[in-house]
Order: sequence, then C-alpha cells, then structure tokens
Amino acid sequence: NTNEGTLVYASVSHGFKSGGFNLDPTSAVGGADPRFKSEKVDAYELGVKTEFADGRIKANLALFRMDLSDFQVLEFTGVQFLTFNVDGAKSQGAELELFGRFDPYMTLNLALTYADAKYNKDCDKGLATNPAIGTIRRLCDQVLTNAPKFAAVAGITYDGPLNSSGVGLLASFNANYSSRRR
Repeated sequence: NTNEGTLVYASVSHGFKSGGFNLDPTSAVGGADPRFKSEKVDAYELGVKTEFADGRIKANLALFRMDLSDFQVLEFTGVQFLTFNVDGAKSQGAELELFGRFDPYMTLNLALTYADAKYNKDCDKGLATNPAIGTIRRLCDQVLTNAPKFAAVAGITYDGPLNSSGVGLLASFNANYSSRRR
C-alpha cells in the first residue's frame, strides 16, 4: 500500500538449501552416513518504508522471523570439520534504516539491527544416531554462529564537485559495530 511516500508491506516465503555429502573419508568412520539433508526455511517479514521532510529523510523499519528446519551446521567436532543437520533454528528481530540528505551533495545513513538467532532448545530431536550428537547437544538453545544480537552502521557520503575545477569527488566514511558473536 502506498500513500504519499509510505509503503507498508508483508511477505512470506519458503526456500531451501540443497543437501550434500561430507567428502572427508573420516566422516564415514564406523559406517556413519556422510550425507546431510536439505535445509528448509519459512521466512516472514512485515515492514514500512517512508519518507518525510520533502523527501530528504527516508526511514525503513522491518520486523522479521525465519524458522529453519534441518538446519545445516559446519562445526569442528574436535577431530574434523563436519557438516550435519540439526532439527531446527530460528532468527527473529527488527531492523531500522535511516537516510538523510541535508546538503545537495552530502548524505547520512544509519542502520540498526536486533536479531535473536538461536538453535532450538531440542535441536537434537531425532538425531541420536548422528556421529556428531555430542556437538549437536552443545549447540541446542545457543546463539547461532556469527550472529550478533546487535549490529549497527553509520556513515556519511559526499558526492559532488571539488571546488570550481569541474572535477568531482566521491568520499564515504562508514563505522560498523556488532555485539559479541559465537
């Protein structure tokens, strides 16, 4: 729905990431199955995009959730790196983006993200015969790898003339922050 510079949207999608094989010959020790299953995801997003101050300021807000099943994990098991599936994981949170043009040649940007991304509490459900079961049990109810709870970026960009020389200048400065990650 659009109304004078405002867009409200919702989306639902389903996707997958193909399964595969652990090609390391040690992954099949003890007759273990070297295959891992396809990962599936159901994703939901609700958001609004708007502009104000005569279009000089734009703001985007999105709420999101992803439910993952047969989530593929690459972990070091203490002996080797192994890809395996866990029963499930989820990621949910919010993202805010702000863009402002206060000068014809200068723009400011700010983006903030909060994400709660975790393995399910019972992520080992039905996996008792998996050779990586010890590693899988340690992951249950833990934060996903490389998924900080908070992330932010702020920046300023100049894209305009350099004096009256007829030469243009594009300069950009950005600062990034992310909270602790596993």
